[in-house]
Amino acid sequence: MKYQINNEFITPDIIRKLKLIKSGKTGKVYKWKNNQMLKIFTINQSKDDIQMDLETAEILSKINTKSRYIILPIDLVFNKNDYKKNNLKGYTSLYIKRKGNSNITKIPKGKLLENIQGIEEDIELLSSKNILLDGLNMQNTIFNDKLYISDPVRYIKMEEESVRNINMKLFQQLLIDLTTRDLKMMRVSKQKIERIAELLWLKDDEVLNSIYLKDLLDTPIYTNDIDNILTLTKKL
Repeated sequence: MKYQINNEFITPDIIRKLKLIKSGKTGKVYKWKNNQMLKIFTINQSKDDIQMDLETAEILSKINTKSRYIILPIDLVFNKNDYKKNNLKGYTSLYIKRKGNSNITKIPKGKLLENIQGIEEDIELLSSKNILLDGLNMQNTIFNDKLYISDPVRYIKMEEESVRNINMKLFQQLLIDLTTRDLKMMRVSKQKIERIAELLWLKDDEVLNSIYLKDLLDTPIYTNDIDNILTLTKKL
């Protein structure tokens, strides 16, 4: 199959010469030019595997991706013979390579809170455009000096007033999942892991994760030497 990005045609020969980064259920990801990646959707995948339609993709691609924590499409990929006729075949986006400390519980609290706040600002922006961040999970997070959320393939435009609250709840669940996973890797006791997860779940829906977590990390009862989630968990 031949593809088209703007006025550029991509043949099977071109794709074969690209470096394959990852192959997954929803498609294949290749190293593209200009520090970007190219994702080509899997052919004949089921509706449950992919939701992002042309309307959603065009909204996302028009958002300035500079300094974003949530990685969004830059250019859209179409079937060469059916260009822009609701025949979306993929997209390009910023390429972020995994490196550095990816354990969220060991990230210094200042940097951690900065990252969480940055993601929350992106969520506010996407929610204002009625974009539901479906598919938010641990596999779609990348740490490279910043905590990025990648692969928006299941994002979808949803006409619901509650879309912001749903997105913030999805992000809260993501933070809890990352925290419990990384604490298990650090061989922290099951009791302490359950306790920190319980604390993170106690957040009121009206309070941002960044504010709630800052209050937890700055709580005087745990003394003033709490520098990350791991330290906090050990003191519970």
